[in-house]
Amino acid sequence: MEERLKKLTIAVLLVLVIVLGYYQIVKGEYFFHKSRLNYLRIIPQKSLRGIIYDRHHQALVKNTLSFQACLFPHTPQRQKVLSALSRVLQVEKKILEDNFHKNIIAPFIPVPVYTFSSVDKAIGLEEKNIEGLIIKVVPQREVVSPFALAQVVGYVQSMPKALSYLRKYGFKTYQDFGISGLEAYYDDYLRGKEGGVQVEVNSRGEVRGVLGKVKPQKGKDLFTSLDLRMQDLAYRLLEEKRQRGVILLMDPYSGEIMVMVSYPSFNANRISDAGYFRRLRRNSGHPFLNRSLQGEYPPGSVFKPVVALAALEKKKVSLATKFFCDGTFNFKGTKYRCWSAHGWQSLLGALAVSCDIYFYNLGLRVGAEPIVYYARMLGLGALSGVDLPQERRGLLPSPAWKRHKRHQSWYKGDTINLSIGQGYLLVTPLQIARLMSVFANGGYLVRPHLVSKIESVSLGIKKEKLHLNPASLRWVGKGMRFVVSRENGTAHILEDLGLEIAGKTGTAQTSSGPSHGWFGGFFPYHNPKYVIVVFLENGKSSHNACILAKEFLKEAKDKGWLSNNETQ
Repeated sequence: MEERLKKLTIAVLLVLVIVLGYYQIVKGEYFFHKSRLNYLRIIPQKSLRGIIYDRHHQALVKNTLSFQACLFPHTPQRQKVLSALSRVLQVEKKILEDNFHKNIIAPFIPVPVYTFSSVDKAIGLEEKNIEGLIIKVVPQREVVSPFALAQVVGYVQSMPKALSYLRKYGFKTYQDFGISGLEAYYDDYLRGKEGGVQVEVNSRGEVRGVLGKVKPQKGKDLFTSLDLRMQDLAYRLLEEKRQRGVILLMDPYSGEIMVMVSYPSFNANRISDAGYFRRLRRNSGHPFLNRSLQGEYPPGSVFKPVVALAALEKKKVSLATKFFCDGTFNFKGTKYRCWSAHGWQSLLGALAVSCDIYFYNLGLRVGAEPIVYYARMLGLGALSGVDLPQERRGLLPSPAWKRHKRHQSWYKGDTINLSIGQGYLLVTPLQIARLMSVFANGGYLVRPHLVSKIESVSLGIKKEKLHLNPASLRWVGKGMRFVVSRENGTAHILEDLGLEIAGKTGTAQTSSGPSHGWFGGFFPYHNPKYVIVVFLENGKSSHNACILAKEFLKEAKDKGWLSNNETQ
């Protein structure tokens, strides 16, 4: 019995020796490496995002300092600390608690629960000397004109739930991401590269020493074509009227956007306030909607230059072709009305006075398919390619579309409605700006854009030469000049600005509520430098759009902004 026990003991000891030898000799280097990883930690350091400038190198979005209330993950009496924070910061305790759970990275890294900018609150919290609470100074994005620029430059947030899938690609939950506008579209350039501090910790996660540092790298700066002065002016005018709408100003040759304002808007610097954000989400005015490229509306008579161009290109009319307008157009038992009785009208005169009956006749003579063909050529029903996210393409209806989507035939009445920009047709204000550029620049379809340079690298201009007869473009452009220059032109109130404006008005009927008001055009007529679009959602008439266009252009002209607007 003793002999058997002795052999068993020797066998066990032998196994132990072999196992210890394996782990210490064969696997020793592996476990040494693992042990180093167990006491070495990386504390990340955020990088500064790039600055966004306007065309005159005025900062639109910059980095400022703010304060961050942080707790260690194992803070004793955490609920008590959060209650105290809630009282001082005047924030719901549940928001702080949610932020705590969302932002935990590691047991040794303080967890941010709230970011704020008040120096007094920071001092007040420091004086209370709350155990486990740390007040950190952190960079914060600041938009210099937060309402006028909010929908263009956008805003940043830490990783939202919708983007949590990005973790598998190496993104961190504590990184700031561009959520909308330029901040989102150029996020990869603006974000920069994070740094970190390598520290040694003990078994309880306490930091015992700093072993190394890697400095964060700032993101790249963006230089845009926006003019902050005129952007602020456009927003102020819409705000004063409390009018939902859009003002756009663009270079017809390069596609550089100088003004892009959509009202109502929001304060981009308050977006981190959860209560404010919830109120915005419930706002019936849809302040997050950039109506310039996301609003889809019937264009009304601003579509008539497309019909006129199609008629000339297909040689369906000459400049001498006339139709008679007595205020009513009867077609197969249905009455279609004009807003006035214009008598005999030719093409250029019909454009000037916006005669619906002329264009009813013209649309029937040309046909739906050619009108749709040229509308598509001029960019309708398609994305413009502007460097902003979530652009909408509008709707360019056709007989094939109606059969496929509505399971109905296309009727002559559909063509009549299409010929004056009504019916199923929907456009964005930016598409109208792009369309007007074709008549201004002699037949090029440009890609609208906001960013001209990233750091010192120019992004260039993208445009496409369209196969159009230059004479057709000139004649339609002349008709658009008559809209302003002739006393009976529907936008004649713009003539006394002395800017030699050409354009087209539009009063577009809606399924509910007052009509939309449009004005789209370009100037100066003989050497175009600007395209302008003013859109008033439920603004009642194109006359109101012309009044707003006049107020905007007059102030910009009087201050010398239109004559000296080159990129510096």
